[in-house]
Amino acid sequence: MPKISVVMPVYNAERFLNESIDSILNQTFDDLELICVDDGSTDSSLEILQKFSNDDKRVRVFSLNHQGGGNARNYGLKQVTGEYLYLMDADDILYSNAFEDFYPVCEEKDLDFLVFKATNYGVEKDHYFETGYQNMSSISNIVKDNVFDYKDLGDALFDFNVSPWCKFYNWEFIKNSGAQFRENSKFHDNQFFWDIIFQAKRILFVDEFYYTRKRYSESLTSSGDKGHIDIIGVVNDIIKLFIKHGQLDNYKSKLYNYKIRWITDRYNQIQEKYKELFFIEMKKDYEKLKNTEFENMLNEDLKFIFNNVILSSDYKEFDSINDYCDRKKKNNIQIADKKLEKKISRIKGERTGIKKIAFKSFQKIKKICKKWLKK
Repeated sequence: MPKISVVMPVYNAERFLNESIDSILNQTFDDLELICVDDGSTDSSLEILQKFSNDDKRVRVFSLNHQGGGNARNYGLKQVTGEYLYLMDADDILYSNAFEDFYPVCEEKDLDFLVFKATNYGVEKDHYFETGYQNMSSISNIVKDNVFDYKDLGDALFDFNVSPWCKFYNWEFIKNSGAQFRENSKFHDNQFFWDIIFQAKRILFVDEFYYTRKRYSESLTSSGDKGHIDIIGVVNDIIKLFIKHGQLDNYKSKLYNYKIRWITDRYNQIQEKYKELFFIEMKKDYEKLKNTEFENMLNEDLKFIFNNVILSSDYKEFDSINDYCDRKKKNNIQIADKKLEKKISRIKGERTGIKKIAFKSFQKIKKICKKWLKK
């Protein structure tokens, strides 16, 4: 039985796959197995995997019909035989000393999992850069080199990088947690992370870089395709996990605000042709939460976005109002209360029956925007 099992889902990764696999097989700690799950690739990825398997008995290859990264990871988890688990992406690089550093620390401190930092490589511009999300400096500043759990983090819990490749897991802990990746979703990492974080009792943050993440415009999370709409279901399932682990009351305000921020961020990334469908699903979800505790816990900016979704008749109106209010904030335009009241009175009821809006509908935009900006 190997000490470490590495699970790598692979889908059309021929461009970087050799380098990524080499970074695992060339680890200075070599008591490992590499479980590669090809997710129905249409390029030469499967052939590359089979060659590695023929040359190195530590490489095990499985092939599925294309279902998505979450499905491939879950399938790979069923094949694990090692004491520790690492989840690798097929286009990135793990530093060669990683496992040699991680294994003895996890053994000595009896960790559920270990967390480390990553740097980014921009493929198109050929440059390296860091982000706060990959560095997790707010977490590092709190826990330093101490073993911790979620209770030690407070609201900094939401600064955690949910990606599995920046963590080294005790397999027994993962197996007993019952955590799975969300299937048929590009945002499959979230479900896995939020299920394990409340169950882990012993976590260690290693304030060093061990991973290079490739960033390129066609990556799954930056493509802005129809799959972005799934973020609504993802966030709702995250809230259910907080409920499952008895943590909703402890994080309710922060979680509700994050819901609107997460969804808005993905909406802003989506391609124009999918905006209407995203808006419809977003509006249906928000209308259920109107005049509830959820709305009352939103901060001023996010409450404005929340109500703008509900009050807008379509995505074009929603975008126009947001754009108008963003420009007002940047220009720091102030509006007297009396003038505002006159505007509201004059255009009261104007919204009914309006299906489209452009900037010539200027008065209507002001009604909604100013109403929420003055609060």
